[in-house]
Amino acid sequence: MTGDTRGGLRSEIMANWISSKDLTLWNLELAFGIPTYERVHTSGGVFKSIIDFFLLREEQFHDMQMKIHDELALDSDHHLCELFFQPVFIPQLLTENSVCQLWKLQRLEIKEVYKKYQRRFEVGSDTLQQEIQQTLEDTSILCPVVLEAYSQRLNETIYKALDDSVGRVSPRPKVWKNFWNAELQHLADQRQELYHWQRRVGNDFERIKAHAEYVAANQDLQTAVWAARQQIWYDFCDKIQKAPSEMVSTLKRMEIW
Repeated sequence: MTGDTRGGLRSEIMANWISSKDLTLWNLELAFGIPTYERVHTSGGVFKSIIDFFLLREEQFHDMQMKIHDELALDSDHHLCELFFQPVFIPQLLTENSVCQLWKLQRLEIKEVYKKYQRRFEVGSDTLQQEIQQTLEDTSILCPVVLEAYSQRLNETIYKALDDSVGRVSPRPKVWKNFWNAELQHLADQRQELYHWQRRVGNDFERIKAHAEYVAANQDLQTAVWAARQQIWYDFCDKIQKAPSEMVSTLKRMEIW
């Protein structure tokens, strides 16, 4: 049970602990009886033992291979041990050029759109919720691999609900609206609030008033955008005038050349 050809009280205690934790001792499976520790006594006798263990959950990995290098002289009583394996689940990391997923989340402020998203999510997550509840009741299969799989499915459910309700937007290039600032964002948010307000009011007089305020807010935003564009251009010209050597590299970044 402990990977050793010998038995004893300590091996029995360890075997019981391994069993209680639902672990697999891979020394037993892949290198039974091969010592990982070897020490030469002053009397000339050699003491060998297995004191370096590989303990893992069996369902987490596959294609396991183990090698104990008892032929290497490493100035240590411990042998070099290698364990090769393939994980059952390999999370896919984002690459440098990965496209960020974007949705029109502002549309969730619209009551009808939010309800549609809520319905889509409830339908998509119903089965997943039942499976998670069943898994929580059976702790023997609760492991990082299972949790990661559920997390991935939950993300996919959220993404699908967003696709069906608010829709996606194309990612913007790095040079998109380099003039945008906090003041412009504030004006844009105000315009958006007025837009939703004029759609919600039921009184004709209030609707006319709301529309007038929306038009004024839209004009304020356009004026501020024009001023910000002009300021960026003035700053650019001033920079080129002070440092002509940077003009070529700047124009290349702008893809003019």
